[in-house]
Amino acid sequence: MIETYSSPPTNLGHVGAGGWLLGRRSDPRYHVEVKDHDLILLCPDHARIFANHGWGKDKIRQAIHEHALAPFRLLHRDMKLVKAAHPELMWLKDHPDLMLPALETPDCYDIVVVGADVGRGLFFWGTGEPVTKPIGGE
Repeated sequence: MIETYSSPPTNLGHVGAGGWLLGRRSDPRYHVEVKDHDLILLCPDHARIFANHGWGKDKIRQAIHEHALAPFRLLHRDMKLVKAAHPELMWLKDHPDLMLPALETPDCYDIVVVGADVGRGLFFWGTGEPVTKPIGGE
């Protein structure tokens, strides 16, 4: 039987899914380590639904993180890489069906409210850590 995980955060074709098990990406030129991030574009009417139920961005992030799970055996790509990045997690090789989060922490889900009241949202995976810059003048 082939298992499928069809929600965007657990799509195993998604570069970031389980990447945290292998360590963070880094750029030695800039001395940074980057967590994988996913970007959720939430339309205003959906944002209002969440807000009307007392859900802010932090609660949405936490819920996604808690439910975007896949078995360890599908998330890791190579036990040698897991051992190099997280030797403390080597016990997972004996628990291949243990469900783990697709991304490292809830703050790896960036949520932006954009657009019009049309009832649609969008999910982008593997965006890396966000960088914001001012547009236009000073």
